[in-house]
Amino acid sequence: MPWFVKIERGIVDKTTFDCHVAAHKNFVRGLIVRGHKARTGHWG
Repeated sequence: MPWFVKIERGIVDKTTFDCHVAAHKNFVRGLIVRGHKARTGHWG
């Protein structure tokens, strides 16, 4: 199974970024419900 990693640098301020976190997490949860092994968040 292929793995995909998205690496990015911050280009917006934290307040703007934080406005979209909940929607992103819901999107990833939807992928998982449909059987994808998607994950979100910072890597340790």
